[in-house]
Amino acid sequence: MKEIYSWVPWLTELSTKIAENDNSYLIENAKKVDWGKENPALLNYGPDNIDPFSFTYFLAQSNRKNSISTVFASVHEVFELTSEIPSPGLGDTFTFPTPPPHATALFHDGSNFFPDRLWELFRKSTADTTKIDDNEFSNVLSIPMVGVPKITQCLFLIRPEIFIPADKTLPKSFKESRDQITAGGGWSKYLELIEKLKLVFPGSHMYEIARALYLLSYRFSNRNPEFYSVTTSVLYERGVLWDRDFSENGVVHVNSFKNRAKLLEVITEVEPGDVILVRDGVIKACGLGVVEENGYVSADKNLEDAIHVIWINRSSVKGKLSEKYQLENFGKDGPGLATGVYDAFRKIDAYKSTLDTIESYSMMSEHHQNDEDQPKDGETKMLSIPLNQILYGPPGTGKTYSTMKWCLE
Repeated sequence: MKEIYSWVPWLTELSTKIAENDNSYLIENAKKVDWGKENPALLNYGPDNIDPFSFTYFLAQSNRKNSISTVFASVHEVFELTSEIPSPGLGDTFTFPTPPPHATALFHDGSNFFPDRLWELFRKSTADTTKIDDNEFSNVLSIPMVGVPKITQCLFLIRPEIFIPADKTLPKSFKESRDQITAGGGWSKYLELIEKLKLVFPGSHMYEIARALYLLSYRFSNRNPEFYSVTTSVLYERGVLWDRDFSENGVVHVNSFKNRAKLLEVITEVEPGDVILVRDGVIKACGLGVVEENGYVSADKNLEDAIHVIWINRSSVKGKLSEKYQLENFGKDGPGLATGVYDAFRKIDAYKSTLDTIESYSMMSEHHQNDEDQPKDGETKMLSIPLNQILYGPPGTGKTYSTMKWCLE
């Protein structure tokens, strides 16, 4: 599944080239790009009104199936890039923040244009972030066409190994940190937010964390996460190693079952945004990932495919996972289920904050509140779930299942 990150080295190289050359390098090359349409907005205000942030964000706006081959191929040729030209991910689009088609991608409107501020922040962001101070960041934020989500999404595009979007995909527990950036905390608060995310998702790249947060934020708005556990023993049967097939390639193969009918029934339920817990028998927790795509859900129900996963916690922790672990190599798991794998992971310090953050996107957060939040003897705790709710979505998105489960809760 590495192809969904093929844009990372490509955009990094592009940003470096722009930063290392003078302003005219970007301006002249931007005019040569085949944008796939007449009068692209980037060029509407004349050649002198082209800055690196507007160029990068406008390029990201071309993340559409009918324009990817034209625009990205043209940029690749014009800027003479050596990184492999990126190919779209599993859904025919790139897995990075994309402004809506009719949104304003530029960092100016022609009259409110401050190129010196934008160029200074861009060059420092691609070279030495320690030289950026709160004032420089705040000066860019003060530009009328710029906000925290927009500038941090663009910073993520130019350096996806370092930055992350501080937008609505962030967990609820990070809302205060984002508000502090907006309220004037500036650059230092943004860096603090990044460090906190690194602690919650140990061993993960920033672009992996960003993708997982996107999946979680859009999948769990109307339902709870579903958990599945898998053992590395399925790999021993295949003659491959966890470190390569699971952790590096981001795939889960579970086609070594003898009972294929039972496997098919369970595995085709897995949806994007669900969580995979990986264990080595009952002696070690190996990793935790968010599902990007389930390759087993297809017309021919091909069990030779794989579940594509974004790994967001690669902590290898020894210790007995559970007294009542599941016997199957792959199966449904979750709070209170007899398998006990999820409950065991929750007791491991290295995984607790990751699971807390995942569940903060859904109603599951109610199940794991601190003791001081629980009602005392004789008290009644009010439900935080609204009594009146509207369930919506296309067929097959779990409305009926969610209705029954919420009624029980």
